[in-house]
Order: sequence, then structure tokens, then C-alpha cells
Amino acid sequence: MRLIVLRKSEVPLTQQLYDEIKAQILSGEIRGGECLPSIRKVAKELTVSVITVKNAYQRLEDEGYIYTRQGSGCFVSENLAVNGRIDALKKAKESIKYCKKCGCEREEILSLINEIFD
Repeated sequence: MRLIVLRKSEVPLTQQLYDEIKAQILSGEIRGGECLPSIRKVAKELTVSVITVKNAYQRLEDEGYIYTRQGSGCFVSENLAVNGRIDALKKAKESIKYCKKCGCEREEILSLINEIFD
């Protein structure tokens, strides 16, 4: 797992960590059942407070993205990547419907999609 935090960002470090880990889970980059690095290890590597990492992990756990196994560490919840992709596709579909409703042409929408995947 590769994490990057931007110290000069207006986004708090805890939020940055939460967002990055969540995105990696939902994209399948971090798989269900995979053990996350320890809180202390992440804090040391990123030179941030243990509390910062603990808060990000806690929020991920509160929202069901990870779970803690006492004495073993934090693990990614099973099937979240699949569920996350399904949710993302639903949101994309809603956005495309909205674009169509606003008068966007098929070619404009496809051009944007191609731009993202190129």
C-alpha cells in the first residue's frame, strides 16, 4: 500500500489518509482480507502522528471498510471492492443521465469518458 500526504494541502492529514485508503480499497488495489500496515508503521513512514493514522483507520472501520482483529491488525472487509465499483457505476449512470437531461450530446459524454481512460 502506497500512501502520500500533502502537508501544504487544506485537507487535513486524517482525511487525506482516509480518502487514499478508501479509494485503494474501492478500486481493488487493496483486496478484501488483506492486512493493512500497522498504525505505527504508517505514522513512521509518513512522519505523522499515530493519532492521525488511528483516526483515519477508525473512520474506515466505523464505515465498514476495514475491521480489526485483536492482536493481528486491521484487515480490508471482504467484497467491498466489488460493492464499491457497483456504487461507482450507479453514480456514473446517474451523472450521465443528468448530462443528457442538460442537453449534452452522446459524443461529448463519450469524449469525456475516453479522455479519462486514455
